[in-house]
Amino acid sequence: ALPLTQTLFVGGEFTFDDAAETATLLQLYALGLMGFCYPRVAIPVFFTLGDSLRPMLVALLTIALKLGLVLALLPWLSYRGLVLASAIAVTAEAGVMGWMLRRRIGRLEPGTIPGLIKIVVAAGLAAAAAWGVLALLPEAWDRPDKLHQAAKLVLGACAGGLVYVAGCGALRVRELGELWARFRAKIGPPGGGPPGPPSAPIDTPRRR
Repeated sequence: ALPLTQTLFVGGEFTFDDAAETATLLQLYALGLMGFCYPRVAIPVFFTLGDSLRPMLVALLTIALKLGLVLALLPWLSYRGLVLASAIAVTAEAGVMGWMLRRRIGRLEPGTIPGLIKIVVAAGLAAAAAWGVLALLPEAWDRPDKLHQAAKLVLGACAGGLVYVAGCGALRVRELGELWARFRAKIGPPGGGPPGPPSAPIDTPRRR
């Protein structure tokens, strides 16, 4: 997180110390990543089912939970408590919405949970690879300047991305195969050869 915030934000009145504090907040926000994303998918499903009451009630309870967590964490963690409270509250919101949807529409499609587990494993391997690459860089790369931090960001992102794709392929993640099939469909016909010439229109005799 630190190379990202230093590369993007440092400049003017925003110092490297500010970037370090922002990196900490970004890591706390990452704890609630699933909670931030899932309601954006679940709420339209509720609306499709003609149920707008339950999402509203869950949202109100989430606000109440977040307020309580802020009051509890703010004296100990200062402004970091605001971020952590938000991450915890939205994660709880996602869990409640998932439980409600399961009761409404039944179990998930077979293979969904194993697929999610595979994706989580691949993401963990990618994170470990990115961290390992950054840890192996020489100490000279730890300079607090934008050039070195941008280079670290690119190297870590490339290492993590390659390991993630390789991990998904090794674990046979279905979505990766679907993405590859769509990519191949975009670049050419299934046979792999160049597209043939367009067929000439066929003249049909007219009736007199």
